[in-house]
Amino acid sequence: MHNELFNTIDIFTYHPRVTEMSDGSEGNWTVLGRDLWPLHFLEHIWSGRLADGSKIKPKSKVVGFKSFPEHWRCSYNEDIFQELMNDHTIKKIILHREDELAVYLSMMRAEKTGMYMSVEYPRHLKVHIDPAKFQTFVFNYRDTFQRKYKSPFEKRDTFWITYEQLLDKEHFNE
Repeated sequence: MHNELFNTIDIFTYHPRVTEMSDGSEGNWTVLGRDLWPLHFLEHIWSGRLADGSKIKPKSKVVGFKSFPEHWRCSYNEDIFQELMNDHTIKKIILHREDELAVYLSMMRAEKTGMYMSVEYPRHLKVHIDPAKFQTFVFNYRDTFQRKYKSPFEKRDTFWITYEQLLDKEHFNE
């Protein structure tokens, strides 16, 4: 499992060595390289292997990454996103929050602190919420989950779950 491979700021992964080029060239994948050759980048990721050919995790059976609505707003990522959604061989787990304000606050805190991964924010941290910007965020968030995160094979290749369901012990006892 990787983190946010298509984040506009950087390629976030729990396995930093995976960004090493596998074609024999020196250097690592960069955001620019990923955005110029996204299919080649994904082929490298899907292989589940490091540049030297060894598996990222020897017992791993799947490869995945996190995706957030803002990752797909860039025009250069739209085609890749559609290809992923339309490919029935790629299984999708769509994890989303029902509480849109919590999503927005999390994003605002991360932007303010520069801390994006598994961080407990300071209790005194305050963020200003601009109602117009929040409304735009909500529109884009809903559009992504209601329209873009739809697969033509949704019944067979997509599993939908909310954060709230994950926290609800009763949900998994049904």
